[in-house]
Amino acid sequence: MSTKSLALTLVHPGQLELRAVWQDERLQPGEFLVEVEYSSVQPMDGDMFHCCGAFSDLALPHVMGVEGVGVVLKSENQRLKEGARIGFLLRKFFNDEHHGCWQKRLVLDERRALVLGVPPVVGLNQVAACLSSSVAALAFLKPFAPQSQIIVTGACGAVGLAVLQLGALRGHRMLAFVRGPERAAWLAGAGLAGLPSAELAVVDTNSDWVRLAAPMCGKGELMSPESQDVCGGADGIIDAVGGEVLALAAEHLLRVRATVVSFGNAACESNERLAAAQRRLRLQVRRESVESFMATPDAAEQVQKAFELIGVYQAKAWHVASWREAQECMKEQPTWTRHQTQVKPGRIGRILLKLNGDIPQAYRNHGYKILVKGPKETIRFTFEEESAQSHNRSLADMMRLSSELFDERSGPNPARPFSQMSIIISDGRFNKSKVRPWVHAALARQQLPLLIIVDDFEADKAAGKRSVFDLRAVSYETGRCQVVPYLQDFPFPYYVVVQDLQSLPAILSDVMKQWFELATSA
Repeated sequence: MSTKSLALTLVHPGQLELRAVWQDERLQPGEFLVEVEYSSVQPMDGDMFHCCGAFSDLALPHVMGVEGVGVVLKSENQRLKEGARIGFLLRKFFNDEHHGCWQKRLVLDERRALVLGVPPVVGLNQVAACLSSSVAALAFLKPFAPQSQIIVTGACGAVGLAVLQLGALRGHRMLAFVRGPERAAWLAGAGLAGLPSAELAVVDTNSDWVRLAAPMCGKGELMSPESQDVCGGADGIIDAVGGEVLALAAEHLLRVRATVVSFGNAACESNERLAAAQRRLRLQVRRESVESFMATPDAAEQVQKAFELIGVYQAKAWHVASWREAQECMKEQPTWTRHQTQVKPGRIGRILLKLNGDIPQAYRNHGYKILVKGPKETIRFTFEEESAQSHNRSLADMMRLSSELFDERSGPNPARPFSQMSIIISDGRFNKSKVRPWVHAALARQQLPLLIIVDDFEADKAAGKRSVFDLRAVSYETGRCQVVPYLQDFPFPYYVVVQDLQSLPAILSDVMKQWFELATSA
């Protein structure tokens, strides 16, 4: 049976449209259906967008996208259960013929995609910011022995930052090269917060960087590139810049038989000075790739371990955009535009696309803008919407979105405990088992969810509904079927039942007072 899904589709070179696509969702053994929440804009997406380079013969229309994160809706895969939160990356990456990850519902299997579970206390947006860059970083770190000293150029790019952070967390001694004092200051501060500082150093390549970096690499005074004195030096370099930066680093900062790993455009260019340094120092030039790493037997295990470090390993999203803005993210933008672009010089991290269908997108670089038209809008709020999934999914989805919004603003570990609070107004009727993990995840992130249950007894009685105090639930905890009060074992540690709506302002003010006291005393 074919089912309709929304997909971001390249219809002509340089033109994306949000189109309905049809796919057969009758799953075969091993397959699963995922609802995609986020994907990202990769550097090679620019070539695909313009149908140039490796994509000059691309058949159109074509659904773009090589990775994403989301929730499993249906599964015929024994390892992946319905409701599982996953990240996935096409094993052939951009060499996959169909791509297609920029769509809301996607059928996959583990032969086509590397599939990773998202830890319970990690937001999907956090994983989306580091999915492909973590895989690339692990691929590029693979040739290095433990406790190597590694130079990283372009260290403020998505992959460079992941290499730097994961390398330091694995015990390597990392030396970051960035261009410009602004990026150097950001990287030395927020970019490397929480990492072992003794293993990290940052060098601005706009300065006399070779002379500054030489002592850090144990090279002492600089020698000419032709010098036969080749003592000391770093164990290798992971390079995304190429050109003179790579040549100078190879000539002056590397030891004999050091490893050189180039990626991106730097891996494709010819460099005569690098070739000369390679001959003189017998450098080992490697061509590692995301695809080759994903083919290794322990790839999923390594990436899973990287995800578990999130919180210390802080992935950076340059910008979060609605998928309706994806076309603008592919273009060079004037300085006054509100759009962010993947090709903008000096970007830090990755652009994320939020696959949000017809939902208006409300946030830009600095979190959500709350768009409410006061009392005229709030009086329209009711608890009357019913659907096949509203009882099971609505509040759980809202809790997930709330955590992701807080993570966008302050990260998963705010400086002051419980400085973030969400006030949730509900009729209190929801699937407790679906909501419980998200409440625990919010508390683990130092986020305080407060549930206000509106229980208007007189109105409910007139409508034939029972008070929340009169509701019952079935429990099997002791192995026997028992009928217990609905509010027993309630997932929210902080909740209040309001039966007189006139008292709601006083209750809210008292709640806010207690929250301020809790946040300031923590």
